[in-house]
Amino acid sequence: MILSGIFISILLLVLIFDFIFNRKPSKKSMIWGFILSVIVFGAGVGLTTLGSLSFNIIEANPELLKTETVEYEMNDNTIIQERSVKDISYIPEERDNIRVEYVFNKNGILYTNKTEENYISAWVDYENPIVFIREIIDMINKREISPLYSGVIEMKVYASESNIEKLNSNWNEYIEKRYNNVEELEDIEENYEEE
Repeated sequence: MILSGIFISILLLVLIFDFIFNRKPSKKSMIWGFILSVIVFGAGVGLTTLGSLSFNIIEANPELLKTETVEYEMNDNTIIQERSVKDISYIPEERDNIRVEYVFNKNGILYTNKTEENYISAWVDYENPIVFIREIIDMINKREISPLYSGVIEMKVYASESNIEKLNSNWNEYIEKRYNNVEELEDIEENYEEE
């Protein structure tokens, strides 16, 4: 495929060169060159398709993941952000505080934050994006296709049953309050537009 792209580019450069210097291009060589590049492109697409059929598809590759644990103090208004996490589970355990296990890409750095309002959030950052390219090349060399995750994939929250209930009710109140604010803002905008 790349070879045919290079060949078509050379043909276009020859046409531009001939146009600039007012030379008459050879139609026969241009036609044969174009046909040859289409054939090479078709062969490249066919080989790529056949090669990709022999790849192993891996749903979750544990080799690409790592786990970090963070403990937080439980308060009456503690909220754990659930929006950007693919899979979250609450596991009852006799404890006063909250223990959270974060599962994310092994090349990422986990950052956590607990605000003054007791809002707990976590995100993953990457200092070197070239690592992702290396992972893709390694997967191609191993003939494997596996999803590359850029954020927190799984979060396990260990807390007492009463704390789990409190966390869930705090999250629901937070979401309800947030959506009510959005509806209030929409009402204000509508009233402003009517005036």
